[in-house]
Amino acid sequence: GAAQIGTAESEATLETNPLTSDWTKAGYRDASFKLVHAKEIAKLEEDMKTLREKDLDAFNLHMQSVRDKLTPQLDGMSSQARQQAVAQMVNTQELAYNTYTRERQKYIVDVESSANMADYQSKLLLSQKARMEGTPQEYANATGTLLSSVTGMYTNPRLPQEVRNNLVYEAAIKSGDTALWGAMKELPYAAGDGSKAPLLDRLPYQLQTKLADAARQAQQNNMTDQKMGYLDQLAQREAAWQSGQGFDVASDKALIDQGARL
Repeated sequence: GAAQIGTAESEATLETNPLTSDWTKAGYRDASFKLVHAKEIAKLEEDMKTLREKDLDAFNLHMQSVRDKLTPQLDGMSSQARQQAVAQMVNTQELAYNTYTRERQKYIVDVESSANMADYQSKLLLSQKARMEGTPQEYANATGTLLSSVTGMYTNPRLPQEVRNNLVYEAAIKSGDTALWGAMKELPYAAGDGSKAPLLDRLPYQLQTKLADAARQAQQNNMTDQKMGYLDQLAQREAAWQSGQGFDVASDKALIDQGARL
């Protein structure tokens, strides 16, 4: 009985007090919407990390679930708060779709860039092996395959031009391969607009300058590697000669010619 009397007195006080009467009737629902809305915005920001990986249909379903949670909160709200809440929901939807579009585009670029670079990396390893262990023809073939991979980066329609440029630059820098750079600079590439120009000439001037500096350094490094390889082969042949092995005219002549070039 005492509890019922206390409850009745409390309700009467809240409903008759000008400061609390409106809140008692609709204010609770007004505040409740704000809390739910804020919670959904925070959750949406966190969910965007995985939503960016999904297609638009999946994102539409997710946003429908957000609306399903917010819409019931409108019932019983004050008229002014309801109008504000609806406007907030519209703004939230628009912001969410703009954010999704931007993040989805970034995700696609990230995936495409990674795939292109992985393909290039595998072909680079084959090219390096051919340079160290293969015949000149095998190395030339591997260089051609590597150039095709780099050209594929540059022509990927799902990547912005700036990203394509940077991928080609990064690929060339990673290779340290003067044969690849020579092909990029000399072999004409036919673009979609019908124009023909070497791939290297299509890069922005700043990247071309950086690659030119790197190419000069790579040429010096390659020359050093070739000299070291020559000296190693020469030492092996000298040891063979001293042990009484006969001369191999073809290979020994090739070794002598290599020494003359270096």
